[in-house]
Amino acid sequence: MIQFSVKLFLQAEDTFSFRSLLLYGTIYLLHNIITQQSYLSDAPTENYGSDPSGWYCFFDNGIWITEIYMTEQIGILLYVLPISKNIIILSDSTFFLHIGIQKTGSTTIQQILQQNIKELEKEKIKYLGRLPVLARKIRVMEEHDPAIIHTLRQQIKEEMGDESFSGNYILSNEKFAGDKMVGYKNTPVIAETVFKALEPLDVNVKIIVFLRRQDDFLESTYAQRIYSGSTLTFEEFFKNFDTSHFHWDELVDSYADYFGPSNVIVHRYDQNFLPHKDSLINLFGDSVGSSFLKNYSETKIHNSGFIRDTLEIERIANNYLDKQEKKYLRDLLRKVGSKDLYEKYSFFNISQRKEFLNNYMESNARVACKYLQDKSGTLFSPLKPGEYYISPYEGLTADKAVLHLTRAILESRSEQVAKNSDKRQNHSYLKRFIRKLLR
Repeated sequence: MIQFSVKLFLQAEDTFSFRSLLLYGTIYLLHNIITQQSYLSDAPTENYGSDPSGWYCFFDNGIWITEIYMTEQIGILLYVLPISKNIIILSDSTFFLHIGIQKTGSTTIQQILQQNIKELEKEKIKYLGRLPVLARKIRVMEEHDPAIIHTLRQQIKEEMGDESFSGNYILSNEKFAGDKMVGYKNTPVIAETVFKALEPLDVNVKIIVFLRRQDDFLESTYAQRIYSGSTLTFEEFFKNFDTSHFHWDELVDSYADYFGPSNVIVHRYDQNFLPHKDSLINLFGDSVGSSFLKNYSETKIHNSGFIRDTLEIERIANNYLDKQEKKYLRDLLRKVGSKDLYEKYSFFNISQRKEFLNNYMESNARVACKYLQDKSGTLFSPLKPGEYYISPYEGLTADKAVLHLTRAILESRSEQVAKNSDKRQNHSYLKRFIRKLLR
């Protein structure tokens, strides 16, 4: 038996209402299925060939396709009518696209990838970066744009570089998940854009996505709004929330529709599944086949959030500061008021939290069953007894504000003194070195 890793595209005819379908999987073929026909164009188009024993094919994602005609050049022609025929592309390279989502440690992953490019190259893995400028445009796409598709394809090809490279590629940017401010409702357009950009390239595509429980995700999103300059209270922010947003099955299915369910790798951004600080990058390494990342043990957390008091200081100050001053304050407060990894926010009260999560029980279960083969339908850790039974936030008092700001100023001053001391030491060393040369 011969095993090929392939991709198969089926384009629905205009007379049918179902959308274009991309099926990925592993095709297993008996050796004698490879006929003696010389060219694909010589394959019969009416009766599909005279030897019925030559028609065998199945996919590991459970979708059964028959009537496949083989040539000795390992070309595959599809004759499933009324679906148009296309040729399957065979490739040894895998293109991993990491799409976040936002607030799931993407920056940490990207920093580690960037800092260890040479180690990854030893494993024949090429990190292509983030394509930040183009990704910002893609994040807010609302309709098909051939110019963006073309630009994305060209930038990816430029980053891939040497055509003789036979390894795997990684592109990472959480903006490829879509716009969280509209609940990722534009993800289908972005998935189509990515598919059409990558379609001509000779690579097998795998999508990697980390998902976060919706209550934690929404609270973290609110905090991000404050960092970006918002002055809304959580109650004001949540009042206009659309409960049709953040159904992860819709987001994941958008990519699966084009790349196939078996080529979408779903992970949980959840403390129970990522128990220590290196779990995130270790799991990512397992997904991309990197022993180096699977055993990585030097993770430094990036973009850690604020505790409630420092977040409230920033929210109030946003009313009075310009953009540069807001950034300075944010950097200052981060020195003394950052929360720990997985430390919970408590913007919801417990009854609000339970009611909010009930909106997502069915859609989360579909993701767990379809993409994680978890028959229990458990996508995230359930609410534990007492987990959120904490005292309501009493608000920011003048004493607390003075304490946090004073600590931040002293910490900043201490760092500045240390830097000046280093500069003086370096300057003193340089003078001694010059004197030594002049002797």
